[in-house]
Amino acid sequence: MSDEMLEVFKSHRMVQDKYAFFLLAAAAAALALSIQMTTGSPLTWSLVPLGLAVLSWACSFYFGCIHLTKTQAFLRVNVIGLLTSPNRAPRDTEQIRSKMEDHANAAGEAADRQFRLLILGAVLFIAWHLVEMGLRTEFAKPDAPTQQETTIESVPPVSQDTD
Repeated sequence: MSDEMLEVFKSHRMVQDKYAFFLLAAAAAALALSIQMTTGSPLTWSLVPLGLAVLSWACSFYFGCIHLTKTQAFLRVNVIGLLTSPNRAPRDTEQIRSKMEDHANAAGEAADRQFRLLILGAVLFIAWHLVEMGLRTEFAKPDAPTQQETTIESVPPVSQDTD
């Protein structure tokens, strides 16, 4: 492998790792936000979409960890293959190539699930927020005056003295 190709490979790996860690951080932050927003809230049916969002984010985090683990396994098998290449039988070469392919496919599937579950969690979070807004709107008292109406009505009329 030429030096130029090696640099491209290193850059590609670095970008992939940063992306995976970014998605892990996003899932963790979303979990923390949902916990912070509901601390002290009673358990109600309107929290179901948020619970599903939390489950999606937790699964996203899990698959992100699986992605990183499978990527490390792929690289480990690759290194073993490179270190033993001069002394290897053709049968061993095929086994190493097969293991590398298995790990690469598993890493790719986990990365795909990580992303999709993160997005699903965001959609469910928005759905929960809309449900909560709807419940607040539905139970608001329509006959109660707004703050602006209260301040206008509470001002006494101005008397006009013609003295």
